[in-house]
Amino acid sequence: MLEILILGIIVGLLVKLVGRRAAKSAAMANALCHGCVHVHKVRGFSGEVLLSCNFGSELRPIKFAVRECTGFCSNHAPAPVRVAGFVRVEELSREEAFPATVIRINR
Repeated sequence: MLEILILGIIVGLLVKLVGRRAAKSAAMANALCHGCVHVHKVRGFSGEVLLSCNFGSELRPIKFAVRECTGFCSNHAPAPVRVAGFVRVEELSREEAFPATVIRINR
């Protein structure tokens, strides 16, 4: 009788542990970090994903699903704009030259 009780407790603990692990992996799948430019993702062959945050140039492991983050920057944002500074108009490509921003100086 005691063996059955101990076996029941062990099975219950294993079920609870597996349930927590499944809930954690489901929450990590919805983490805000997946859409951030500061994330460093490592994917394993078994489907596991390790996330690290590179915000502030220090790599920190993410141990929980992030819901809100002050350093979040969407990786779907448009590409950064190139600021040319003082260059000759001839040096700019057609995609870079905007008539509203180009000022010709004749000497």
